[in-house]
Amino acid sequence: MLAWLQAIHSPTAPLKWISWYELLFLFQLQTGEWGIQSTSSHNTWQLYTKVQEYDMHQTCRSWAAFLLQLIRLVLPGFKAEHNRPSNSRFTCWAMGVMMRIAPDADALLHSWLQSQLGTRQIVKVTQLQQLPVATAETPVEERTSKVGLHRFWNLG
Repeated sequence: MLAWLQAIHSPTAPLKWISWYELLFLFQLQTGEWGIQSTSSHNTWQLYTKVQEYDMHQTCRSWAAFLLQLIRLVLPGFKAEHNRPSNSRFTCWAMGVMMRIAPDADALLHSWLQSQLGTRQIVKVTQLQQLPVATAETPVEERTSKVGLHRFWNLG
């Protein structure tokens, strides 16, 4: 996780307000993982095992809790703030952090949001909670037969 955060950091990039959602989507795009989940009440964490159904709301809650705990190891007095992200697509406020994000990572995130939302603005964070797992691959839809009873049962 630390290596990933260091990889998306660029000391020459402008300082931006990045929401937890944007960081989560970028993590999913670059690593192929869903996020981080708590394994107990003793602050132990692991990558999602992907054996349960994907729940964006819970995934982002775990993600934010983990990042806050990680930041507080270095900056014990850090408090998360509710602010408007620097991404022009956001017209609402969201929890996040100020950081210098690498331009290529920022471009990847913007292109994925463009593919998911088109030209729509994000007016509520609940819009983001309805998005699927961020992946750079285009999903392949299975073709189903238009005739025959076998189309009602998945036998293959």
